[in-house]
Amino acid sequence: MNVSAGLLELVARVDGPAVRDTTVTLSFEQRQRTWLRVVLDDATPAAIMLTWGEVLRGGDYLRSRCGRVVAVHAADEELSHIAAVNAREFARAAYHPGQPSCHRGDRRWLATFPARPCAG
Repeated sequence: MNVSAGLLELVARVDGPAVRDTTVTLSFEQRQRTWLRVVLDDATPAAIMLTWGEVLRGGDYLRSRCGRVVAVHAADEELSHIAAVNAREFARAAYHPGQPSCHRGDRRWLATFPARPCAG
């Protein structure tokens, strides 16, 4: 990433709770990327530049090159909640690649993002 002057470079995750200077709100899709230009919640332009493969979660903290700490907030997003009466029906619903599924108690459930129209 060619980072231009004026961007706050967020380069490392901070372990454990930290005193934050500001926050950034990111969607699920944005939190999957390791290099990303963002605008912090205080309107500061920034670049997230993490090690390839790192995934951010709401509640994580990032440190900038100059020592500022930024808290990551998960953006509110619409989800579909799909429940199945048995394992076979759940497996049929979850078969599509990329569908995150979770097991809660004695019921299995599937959380998906709403379909987006194809561009182009």
